[in-house]
Amino acid sequence: MARLDHLGNSKEVAQIAACIGREFDHELLAAVVPTDDAGLQEALDHLVESGLVFRHGRGSETVYRFKHALVCDVAYDGLLISRRKQIHTAIAHALANELKDRARAQPDLLALHLTRADMVDLALPQWRTAARSAMAKNRHCEALGYVDAGLALIDRTVIEHRAEHEVRLLVQGAACHWVLTGYACKQAAVLWARVEALIDQVTDPRLLVMGLSGILACAYVSGDMRKALAVAGRLVALGERAEDIDSKIVAYASVGPILHQQGRFAQCTKLLERVLDLYKPDRRGGFGPTYDPRVAACNWLGYCHLATGRFDQARQYAQMAVDHATAIAQPFVLSMALSIAARTFSETGDQETALDLCHRCIELCDTQNLPFWKGWAMASVGIALERYGKHQQAETRLAQAIEDLVARGSRVDSGYMYAWRAQALAHLGRFDEARCVIETGRLESARSGQLLSLIELAYSRGVTELLFSGSGDATGEHWFNVALTDSRSVGSRLMELRAATSLASLWKANGKRREAQDLLRPVVSAFTEGLDCQDVTAAVALLDSLDVADRKT
Repeated sequence: MARLDHLGNSKEVAQIAACIGREFDHELLAAVVPTDDAGLQEALDHLVESGLVFRHGRGSETVYRFKHALVCDVAYDGLLISRRKQIHTAIAHALANELKDRARAQPDLLALHLTRADMVDLALPQWRTAARSAMAKNRHCEALGYVDAGLALIDRTVIEHRAEHEVRLLVQGAACHWVLTGYACKQAAVLWARVEALIDQVTDPRLLVMGLSGILACAYVSGDMRKALAVAGRLVALGERAEDIDSKIVAYASVGPILHQQGRFAQCTKLLERVLDLYKPDRRGGFGPTYDPRVAACNWLGYCHLATGRFDQARQYAQMAVDHATAIAQPFVLSMALSIAARTFSETGDQETALDLCHRCIELCDTQNLPFWKGWAMASVGIALERYGKHQQAETRLAQAIEDLVARGSRVDSGYMYAWRAQALAHLGRFDEARCVIETGRLESARSGQLLSLIELAYSRGVTELLFSGSGDATGEHWFNVALTDSRSVGSRLMELRAATSLASLWKANGKRREAQDLLRPVVSAFTEGLDCQDVTAAVALLDSLDVADRKT
């Protein structure tokens, strides 16, 4: 401090510069220092000559830096608190007015000075702007720092605005954790629990939809279907009442996954088609680069059409999701589109396209550090390998995918992965392990209410028992019947087709050709598109063989 005291008039310049930070430039300093340019330059030269400040660059590129952080701290601490606030207020004013381009490029700088000026109600939205800017650049750890800076101010804002300020920041923070770890990871779950505690105090309709959409996503991915369904009901009602189109499309797009998982295909399809009707490129909801309603709608429309046997439409929507995600060039959204589309193509028998999409997704996730959708891409690779008959590779990849996703808090559709892993194990002759995997998946899916997963697990149990005992054992037939009955109850024609084909094949082997024909023929005849898909061609071939055998007799 003694060296600063000997600087005369330059001391004030040093202290104002310290308010800017250890590094500062002439332009911002000149906008704040109460002296003319000549006086400022003289003071800066004096500081450089003293050795307390270094100068780098020339002209408009000149940047100054305190020799040590301690020098900057001493200069700053020498100011009265009231004077510091005055200087930070002046800096914030300069950034918001004379230096708007800099504030746009560095929104966190303006947020910092508004905070230090104790202008909390202006600082909070600016921290959100800084977080949004960082998220757009795929710098989510940095964005979390800005969210935390904003949350630290919540108790200092006016009470009537407190809940909405907090929820806005929590939504941004949770969206960052979606990208960094997963939708239901511990960090995201903590933030969504805070949102849930505050959500009834939110009056802004758009923020209410965003908050509920995030709560729904966390509940769904963690396997809490009861909560997910309850929140989905609120979102559908909000969407119906919403005058704001952005809120409407986010509300409707958000409920797609849970409605699909519960077998509510008609309702899901109707709402998601409405999203596509209303969507415009500038309407992407409030989650920034982590979410796009059009991509989400296409993804789950594809799944609905897949489940209900409209395979051509399923592939079309899957490709639409990938194409749109590629066009908007948001890495996290693209990773989601690639991963979900891969499942659609694999399930319809196009393993080559499925593997290509998976490899694109995995490469993107590795490059951009996007772990969640990589886990699902790994699962789709395993399923494609199983359908190719590469059982050992499939089992290894599926086991890795399950472990990875569970570690990230994901429980949704775990039964689907368990079902495919069990089939791989059964083909490898590891029947006890296959049954154990199925039972694990069944208990988890029953507890969480994942209806489609239970059907897939019942079918896999039938496959396992058939491979274990052959066609003479009634256990496999029982489980195929369970899968057939349950798939019909929810309208899943894909699983109905698989169960009917397997049951008809079993009956054919046991000499029950007429029963097999009577079962399979109406199921196959119901398909009017996607006739080139693997399950359809297998069913048609089996039916033809039954007809040929029938004619011979």
